[in-house]
Amino acid sequence: MKIRNRISAVALSALLAVGTLAGCADNAGQQSGKTNIEFWGWGDDAEVQVITQLVDTFNATHDDIYVNFTKRPSNTYSVDALKQLQSRRPPDVVFVGDSDIKKWGSAELDVLEDLTPYVQQSDVIDLSDIWEGQMSRFQFDPVTFENSADAPIWGLPKDLGATVIYYNKDALEKAGITVIEGMTADMVPEDEAHGFYTKDGKMYFNNSIAMTQKELVEIGKVLTQEHNPSSPTEFGYYCQWWFNFGWSVGGDDVAYFETDDPAYNGGYYEFVLNDTNPNYRVKEGETVTVNGNVYEEGEILSYHDKTQLTASQKAQCNELASMREVFDFWVSLATGKNADGTENGNNISPNPNDNIDSTMFTNQRLAMYVEGRYMVPEFRRDCKFEWDVAPLPIWEGGVESGHSGSMCISMSKNSKNKEAAFELIEFLSGPEGQRELMKTGFNVPNQKSIANSDEFLKSDLPPYNNAVFVRAAEVQRGGDWTYLPDDAWIEVWAPTLNGDVLNGVTTVDQLFSMYGQDVNEKLKDYTRKK
Repeated sequence: MKIRNRISAVALSALLAVGTLAGCADNAGQQSGKTNIEFWGWGDDAEVQVITQLVDTFNATHDDIYVNFTKRPSNTYSVDALKQLQSRRPPDVVFVGDSDIKKWGSAELDVLEDLTPYVQQSDVIDLSDIWEGQMSRFQFDPVTFENSADAPIWGLPKDLGATVIYYNKDALEKAGITVIEGMTADMVPEDEAHGFYTKDGKMYFNNSIAMTQKELVEIGKVLTQEHNPSSPTEFGYYCQWWFNFGWSVGGDDVAYFETDDPAYNGGYYEFVLNDTNPNYRVKEGETVTVNGNVYEEGEILSYHDKTQLTASQKAQCNELASMREVFDFWVSLATGKNADGTENGNNISPNPNDNIDSTMFTNQRLAMYVEGRYMVPEFRRDCKFEWDVAPLPIWEGGVESGHSGSMCISMSKNSKNKEAAFELIEFLSGPEGQRELMKTGFNVPNQKSIANSDEFLKSDLPPYNNAVFVRAAEVQRGGDWTYLPDDAWIEVWAPTLNGDVLNGVTTVDQLFSMYGQDVNEKLKDYTRKK
């Protein structure tokens, strides 16, 4: 295993009261005779209150360490924290979002400490008890950015914002849809093993079975006033991220390719979202090996491996939709148009012109809203109706997947108190910290054992179907902004997608013809191996 940094003191972090960048190390909360740890983070009021209490507990139980907790504004945190990490007096411990981790952990910036040796010696942190899709985004090579379980660990998870459907139960029932709760596919007859179905003239929604894309459109129309004037909600469904569908067929925005071209020293990244070639899922009873990677029945091949399939190997797989087909469908939910601009009537979702935010759900303009676990505190406070959660939809024939957001707790490479700093990190990321953070409703615990306990699953407050979050944590992963150290390649095309395309002004065909090559040029700027 490659260890870039030598083991020095383990550091503990706590949040300082909001202050200036230059003044962080001179905070009046420092304690003489103790190892002082500066800890930077952000969060909403409820979460920060819990973190502050955890820091107080830590301080009270450690005679030799004192943690200063600084809450920084969330809208400037990335810039402020990075600037301070690059200074002569950096914070010892910092929150790092999954959109920043590969940039801050890169060999180019080199501002974070590799936590691998600390984790190996810890009797608190058990990596096998942390969700793979959560932990993997924080383990990567600092030069190539490839994720692997053998790569350096640049942070331990603070939370997991697994993504689900939030649904308005009252709205569904007013529209004549019976909600079935807590009944998984193995608990119902085969003809009822659907997220949404009609039987004997009555409509049913099962909150424990993922809908297909076709079922989603069907229920969306029932819940959308444009299609059903009796609907109590203006819109039926809204999803921010296309890949919640795309990943169910193996889709991705970029793929990594191996090459003999010496300019790339072995490999490069390429924009593949506009690819119209099918994806492949291994048939029942079959096993397929490509490039040394073994795929068992039901597994979807990676993008790179699917391009290497022989004719006989393709015969061992079922074809799934292409990335482009799934992307086109997702756009049609807001526009009701095919990729070329022709009408298909799928419009069940608001578009940017409707000023989309969470209040559309809390004000009952929207029946189904796709978001992460972090919405729970707001919905508990503002929703004046019955609501709960259900799995993300999947493409017919695909697998459960989707996006989960996460945040990690990292250590400054230039901390002078590394051993103390890690004590704080393992406290916050370990069982005690996770149990307390869980109580806010904000996050899924990073540890499987806690998430699968009655503490999390059986809640006195909504949502009640918390098993959906556990399943999501098992299968979801980080968004496309976690692939590389910055999202410059995304910014080439995403503003047009999130504006003119979803407003029906620009077609999908036009989007990719305008920006496809530009994205690849941007990828070349910073993804080639050096």
